[in-house]
Amino acid sequence: MLPDGADLRKIREILGPDGADDVFMVGLTRESLGVLLFRREVTLDFMDDLFSGAILISWRKLHVFVEEDRRATERNTVWEWCQWLAERMLEREKSVPPVPAHIAHRSWRA
Repeated sequence: MLPDGADLRKIREILGPDGADDVFMVGLTRESLGVLLFRREVTLDFMDDLFSGAILISWRKLHVFVEEDRRATERNTVWEWCQWLAERMLEREKSVPPVPAHIAHRSWRA
């Protein structure tokens, strides 16, 4: 529902006064996924299959808010793994264009 590049004002306008709380929950999930990938607890292929679209779309929508939050908290480490993860997915898509599973694996049989 959020436009690309949403800031805190736009998030509250669209999602209501508690909208930033919802955004932080998304961020915490992305932070966790980023650390898991970095520590090689999951593979990039696995992350791509499960979350690449959601990661890239949420980053496109929230990167302005993230920068705003970093300034407000005076802490550049907030959202660090979220950004790192989005950057890894962007790099991957430059060399491996996304193909939807229902197309890429349409001949799969159990």
